[in-house]
Amino acid sequence: MAAQTSQEEQKRRRRKRLLKGLLLGGAAVGIPALANAVIAGRIRRLPAARWGAAHRYAWRYGEVRFQKLGAGDPLLLLHSFGPGHSGEEWRHAAGFLAEHHTVYVPDLIGWGRSEKPSIDYDGELYMRLILDFLEDVVRGRAGVVGAGLSAAYAVQVAADRQPCAGQAQ
Repeated sequence: MAAQTSQEEQKRRRRKRLLKGLLLGGAAVGIPALANAVIAGRIRRLPAARWGAAHRYAWRYGEVRFQKLGAGDPLLLLHSFGPGHSGEEWRHAAGFLAEHHTVYVPDLIGWGRSEKPSIDYDGELYMRLILDFLEDVVRGRAGVVGAGLSAAYAVQVAADRQPCAGQAQ
């Protein structure tokens, strides 16, 4: 009889540990999901930029918003990557550069006011965006200035577009 009571006690302890583990696991998954739902419900769309002329580029993977200002040789300014980054970081510099250039300042796909589609965001995507933006929006050669990782993508796009020695342009 004592052995049977001991076995029942062990089963009860195992069930209690299992239940405790399930509750902790559920909390570990549920609390962040609840926090994300609350945050998503409070998100407001970014207000329109109050500098330059606002434009939209219907790119193959989503709408890219950009500012255009000034007149002269084209200049593309690319923002860095990280929480809160967008073309807005170029606002003051763009104003100065617009005195002698046509300045394009996009919010790269997934950032700022541009769309945030459910796609894989990698270097190839951003290099394709830079190239397509230059071809479809700027429609020609332009100076490109990038901050942070976008500078590396711009350099790679430029390197890929350079003809090899002896190759016709």
